[in-house]
Order: sequence, then structure tokens, then C-alpha cells
Amino acid sequence: MFLQNRCKKLWAVLLAMTIVFSGINFSFDSSYKSIIQLGGRVEAAAPVIISSWPSQNESFSENYTSIDPKITISNVLYQRLACRYYIDSEYTVRGTRYIESTTYSVVQIVFSNPSLDLSSLSEGVHKIRYEIYNYSDGSNTIHSVDFIVDRSGPIIGPVTLSSTTSTVTISGSATDISGLATDITRVNEIPYRYTINEGYEVSNWTNLTTFTSKKYLPPNSGVRVEFEAKDIHGHITSYTGYTYTKANLPSLVVNNASSYTLDITPNDGNNAAVYYMIKVNNSQYLTQEGTLTSSPVWIHFTESSRKIITLKGLTPNTTYTFTAKARNSNNEETAEGSSISCTTLVAPPGSPANIIATATDRTITVSWDAVNGAIGYDIEADGVVIDNSTATTYTHRNLNSGTPHKYKVRAKNAGGSGNWSAEISKSTLPGSPDIPQNLNTIPLSTSVTVTWNNVPGATGYDIEVDGVLVNNGPSTSYIHNSLTPGTHHSYRVRSINPGGKSEWSSYVNTTTLVDTIPVPINIAAVPALNKVTVSWDPVDGASSYDIEVDGITFDNSNRTSYTHSNLVPGTSHKYRVRAKKGGKVSEWSSMIVSNTLTNAFGTPANFKANANDTSVALTWDAVPESEGYDVEIDGVIIDNGMETSCIHDGLTPDTSHTYKVRARKGSETSEWTQLLSVTTYKLQTPQNITASSDETSITVNWSPVSGATSYDIEFDGSIISDIFETLNLGIQSAKFSSVTTGSAISTLTTTTESAIELTTGPAVMAAENSTGLVTYTITGLTPKTQHTIKVRAVNENGTSNWSTPINQSTRFTTGNAPNVSGLVKKTAVTVMWNAMDGATSYDIEVDGVIASNVTRTSYNSTGLIPGSEHKYRVRAQNSSGEGTWSNTFTVSTLPEGPAIPTNIVTSGNMTSILVTWDKVTGAEEYEIEVEIQD
Repeated sequence: MFLQNRCKKLWAVLLAMTIVFSGINFSFDSSYKSIIQLGGRVEAAAPVIISSWPSQNESFSENYTSIDPKITISNVLYQRLACRYYIDSEYTVRGTRYIESTTYSVVQIVFSNPSLDLSSLSEGVHKIRYEIYNYSDGSNTIHSVDFIVDRSGPIIGPVTLSSTTSTVTISGSATDISGLATDITRVNEIPYRYTINEGYEVSNWTNLTTFTSKKYLPPNSGVRVEFEAKDIHGHITSYTGYTYTKANLPSLVVNNASSYTLDITPNDGNNAAVYYMIKVNNSQYLTQEGTLTSSPVWIHFTESSRKIITLKGLTPNTTYTFTAKARNSNNEETAEGSSISCTTLVAPPGSPANIIATATDRTITVSWDAVNGAIGYDIEADGVVIDNSTATTYTHRNLNSGTPHKYKVRAKNAGGSGNWSAEISKSTLPGSPDIPQNLNTIPLSTSVTVTWNNVPGATGYDIEVDGVLVNNGPSTSYIHNSLTPGTHHSYRVRSINPGGKSEWSSYVNTTTLVDTIPVPINIAAVPALNKVTVSWDPVDGASSYDIEVDGITFDNSNRTSYTHSNLVPGTSHKYRVRAKKGGKVSEWSSMIVSNTLTNAFGTPANFKANANDTSVALTWDAVPESEGYDVEIDGVIIDNGMETSCIHDGLTPDTSHTYKVRARKGSETSEWTQLLSVTTYKLQTPQNITASSDETSITVNWSPVSGATSYDIEFDGSIISDIFETLNLGIQSAKFSSVTTGSAISTLTTTTESAIELTTGPAVMAAENSTGLVTYTITGLTPKTQHTIKVRAVNENGTSNWSTPINQSTRFTTGNAPNVSGLVKKTAVTVMWNAMDGATSYDIEVDGVIASNVTRTSYNSTGLIPGSEHKYRVRAQNSSGEGTWSNTFTVSTLPEGPAIPTNIVTSGNMTSILVTWDKVTGAEEYEIEVEIQD
């Protein structure tokens, strides 16, 4: 067909020429059909534009700044023509060419000089319109062609991004006025290309409108995508977008269980930017702070290396079940992962109770009640924590006599350590008591009560019960309970005081009775604001009852009720009852506990009286919301206003008085306190008690008391009697043999310059010196030990009240100084030293400046310059003064180190990870820590 058309065109051109044959002219119109004119004259056919350039819809890029339009015209033989062209709807001719009686039937016209300036045309579709004017007949032949000016890239349509946990998919398309590159046989003439993370992955040019990344992308990683489209001129337009891969499905790990906490860790490979919703027991949710809430909440883990949140406030020994779902940075959520359960540990045990410390001159033994559920105990002795295994006793050995020590205990189990008990103090003291005498037993059917005489100076007793040692505290009786009727038992006792233990007494043996008395039943307690009324059923044949009230036993006669009065509102009290018949008693009933009612207005508590020879001082605790207090003094009620103390003065020595107090609020009054009966002392309490000391002795001074013939001093719990006051006889010095605490002290009057010398061992001296004070000295003491001292006056009629206790320490031994060490940092030094026995505080000299009243054995010196030198020394302080300075500790802070590397960047593939960072000035080498996670 193509060859046939070409032949037709050539044939038309040839025949268009004027041919004279047999008097007939032949010509062809634009349809190549001949036009025949008879008569021997040729009739001119109309000009025909058989081709033009640009061709229809031909496109020109910015590479074409100008073109020369062309047209090819037939039927122009011997004709005079004017050829013009216009652009778009313009009426101004862009170019004109003329044809004057050409001898050619077909001609080509090129419109150049000037050429068509494409740069002056706007981008888009334009029309070039050709006109051929025929001067012979005035006809116009018009021919129009569309062409395109294209300087821009394609127009990109909607682009969608989607992802999985490790891939990104891009879908898009584009259009172009000139058309997209479509030659798939040439790489650069295919319309689309896709780029992931600025070159991390780049596709080939493709005609596909969807692309999924092939290289691995981590979960919830930010992905920058680029979608490019290209037209036939090579113009490229790109779209840049940002998305995230999805988060991995969470898999939780729950561990590090304690009694009240669990550690929750997502084990999923997600990064720190992923948020989680963690459901607990299918009804609550974990918060960022590690608490539980009923509302759904998203949380994230700021420490990507650990990814742990500790859930707090849980119930001990309880199972918790966790599920989680994750959300990436595009807020796309995963499904819930598998659930996991974990159980909290049992609760830590309670604090040990009944902490008891017993001492000898060289040891202190601490014991406590076993704590239910405990598997071990720690004891803190003088600040040092010791693992005491499962034992409920601890002996602190190799101590100096007369020295104070502090202890507290805590129990442990699988749930951890419980709270510390209250701290107790105990001092080692010299001397041991006598053997207890007059051991007696009172056997019952299921118990035996053992009694013995009080031992002067004893502070407690051990009783051996059927071979088992029992610490009985200060009580001189012991009840052996839960025995079988008709069984034999043996007991022996020894006394204890701070100085040690006596030898054991002889054994006493007894047999429990066979018959029994019923135990009272139906014990009931009715609490009120300031009292509790206890009642019980009568026991047949019982002649009387004992009631134990908060550990104290009272004979209640034959009454079956008891009222416990003058109690503080909101306090707890314990009661139990036993029946008595003849010389026999029943077992105790079960213990009941009752709390007084809670009310802000109640009976004053802690009502105390402190007597002197001519006065009695009364004090009590304030009652909340009270408006005043009434005090009954010897039966007379006095309005004391709002004051919580008063002094009954001007009394006669050795006279008895009674007191009680109640609170008022408007017309309401509380119950009266329990009546206090007080007898004034025969002598005035010694005044102006002072003490001074050196390393091995303490001297006590006080003002003489009128009418006193001697004085007693209580020294660390031991009473020293018969300290006499004498006249100044001018004796300058005297020397006595050693005497022991508690013995009578020889006396003499001294002047200010005189002294009393004791040759050996602990001894005491007393005299009235020239200042009018009575002086008393104890020697042979241990350096740096603290002692408690009280004084009272004595005559043949009786004693005064004890003076207010004072504490005094012996001075530190010369040269006995702390050993100083330190922990050095760049801008701080922590100075440490060993604890000094008897020290109440420490002085530390820091670069020449002294800081006082330091109660710990360490000191932080901060704000220092790296690489600077500093000097420290320490001395101890107590009530007797300061000790010796330690050696000077000289140290320099660490020099400034290199800066932390910054701009740490990682990139990786399936088999390697590249880590880079900025160079640190002055650094000689680097260390890198690599943590591999499953």
C-alpha cells in the first residue's frame, strides 16, 4: 500500500506538468484525478499543500530555540502565488514567500530569515496556519498543523506508599503533554524509576507503576522514597515522600520479679521510637511511669539498649498476664502478640520484734523473735551490716567495757529484705550479779510458774527450762506453758546485769498437776473513747479471776468484767483472762485485741509528775481541739488554761499529794486521767550538775544541798552511795587504796589546788572545794567512752529526787587519730575514714578550712578543678572535746578526659554493620561496645 501511494504521488507530479497530446491538456486535482480541458488550452488547477513541517503534533523541547517551517506545494506551474504562515490566532504574518510562474509543478517553501522563535512561545500546544494566495483567481488555500512546545517534565499523578516490617511499596503514574518515554528496548527511554533512602536501593528504569523494595529495612525505620517519571525529551519529574516500615509483632519478656514489681521488656527488635500498648490481666494497661490504669495508653521505651519498664505497686505472690501490640511512627498498629504470665514474689517479712540486747563487760548479745516466713536475718551492729543466716541471736564480741553500741535487725525471704527494726542501744558494763536465791515453783496441770528473789543490781535473768535456755528479761518469775499434766520439769536461774552473768542456781524440780480448772470463755471487749470494758462467762467453782491487760496481770477478785480506763483514743489494747480456784489457776484464755474509739478530743495522755522537796511539776500531752485543761490538786479543781504543765510549789518536804487532769472543749470534758499520788522528797534535788573529763577519768560537780549528810551517784546504772560532804580542813592532798563502784568513799575537804589520788583500778573521790561545789571523780575509765550520771542528796530521813541525767565522755587517747583515705574523681573527692569509738561527730579540714559537726565517716568535696591538688585531715569530737588530727591526706583530682564521640551513624546489610563517628580532638584511640541481641 505504501509503494502504491508513493507511485500515485509521483504519477500526479509528472502528470501535473503541462503535456500537450493530440490537442488535449491533462492535469490532476488533489485527488490525483485528471482535469481535462478541451480546446487546446490548459486550465490551471488550485495549488495543493501536499506536506508540511512541523508535522502534526510534533513536539519540540527547550533544545529547539527556533525552527524554519516548510511546506511542499503542487499545482504551481506557471502560477503566481503568495505563501504566508501565522501562529495560533495571530493576524500578523510571521513569514511570506512568493512563487512567480515557476516551471515546476511541485515546489518546497522554507520560511527562514527570520526563523520561527520557539523561545517566544509559551509551553503547550500551538497551531501553525499556512495560506497560499492565488493571484490569478484570488483564491486562498489554507492548511493548519498542531505542534507542541515542551520544556517541562511529566505531571506525576497520585503516589501511594505502603510497607511491611522490612519493605516499602511505591505505586504511582504520570502524564506528559508530549508523552512518556516508551521505548522499552532502550533503558533511558522507559518512563519510571524508584529510589529508596537516597541510593540505598535504586531500581532500573521500568514501565511498571508499582515497585517493592528488595533490600532489608529494619522495623519502624524511616524510609525516604523517590518516584521519577521521564518524557520523550528526557525531562524527569520526581516525587519525594517519607514513610515508615511497620513495627514487629511484640513478644514480651517479664522477669526480675520482686514482691511489688515486675520488669517488662518487648523482645521484638523494634527500635526506641515504637510505642506499645501493654494490657495487664485483660483489664488494665501499663503507663509510662510503671503504674496501672483502666484506660488504654501508649508508652515507649526511651532506653533502646535496655527497653525495660518496671511495673510497680503490685500485690505480692500474685500472677499477672501481659499482652502487647506495637505502633510505628505512622501510627500503624500491629495485632496483639502472644500473652505471657509472671508471678510476683511473696511479700518481704515484717520487722523483727522483741529486740533484746544483753551485755557482759566484753560482749553484747542481741536476740529477737522469729519472723513468720523469714529465711534469714541481717543485723546492723554499729553501722556494719552482717548476714546472720537463720539465727535469731547475735553476739557482738571483743568489745571494750563501758562502751555504747547500737543495733537493729531486719528479716529476709525470697521477696527481699524487710524493714529495719527500731534501733536499740546497749553499753558494756563491769561487774556481775549474785546467784538468784529462793527458787520456788507453782505447778498447775498444764503450766509451771517459777519464781525467785530479786538480785540487787541485776537487770535480767536467764532461766534454763528442761535444759533449754530462756532469756526472761528483768522479770523474777517465769511461766512454763503448754505442758502435759503429771509431767516432771526442772529449772535453774542465773542473774544478769551489764557486767555479766552470775553462776547458775541449784536445780528446782516439780511435777504438773493432774486436775484442771476450765479456761474462761466468751471473752468480749466493748471499746469507748477512753476506755475498754472486758467481760467473760463465769467459770463454775472459780473463786476469783486474773486479767492480763497489755501484758500486766491484775487480780480481778470474783468479778467477771473489768474496765480499762484513761486510755488514748484510737489505741490498741490486749486482754486475756484465767480462773482461780483455791491454789490452782486455769490456763489463760485466748488473747483478744480492742481499739479505743477514734476521736480528736480525749483524755490527756502521758500525764507525769516530777517531785522535788518543796514542789511537784506536772506535765501532759496536748489534746487536739481542746480549749483548756482542769487540774485536780489534792481534791481541788483548778483551771489551768491552755497550758500543758504546772508546778505545785511551796510544799512541805515528805508530804503526799494527789493529782489528775482532764481536757475541756466547750461544755464537754474528757475523762480524768488516772490519779497520781506523789510524795515530796525530804531533800532538795542537787542543782548545777556539771562534769569534766580527761582520757581515763570524769569529775562531777554540784551545789551542796542544805540538810544533806551524803550523796548518791548513779553511774551508768550502778549506784554509788555514802558520798560525804566535809568542811575545808586545809588538807592539800590525800592518797587512798583502790575502791570499787558501790563502796563507801573516804572523804576529805580540798582546796582549789588540792587533789585526790587513787593508786590502782577504778575508784571514786568526793570533796567540797573552795568554790562551794561538791566534787566527785571516777578514774580508771577507758578513753573515748560515754557515761550517764545522776546525783541525789541523802540524810537520815530519806533522799531527794535524782537530778536530770547528764552524759559525759572520756577524752580521746593522745595520738589516736582516724585513718583517712579517699575516692578521686575529676571534679570531686570523697574522703573516708574509720569510725572512732566514742565519737559523736568529726571535724574535717579541707584545704585549710575546717568543717565541723560531720556525723558520718565520709565527706564529699565537690566543685573542684580537674587535675588540682587538695589536702584533707580529720579529727574526732565528743562531749569531752576534740581528738588528735589525722595525718594529712594529699590527693589530686583526675585530669580532664576526651569528649564523648558524637554524630554516631550506622548502616548495614545482611552480613555487616558499618559504624562511623566524628573525630574527637586529643583522643588517642577509641573503644566500641557491641551488644548482640537475639
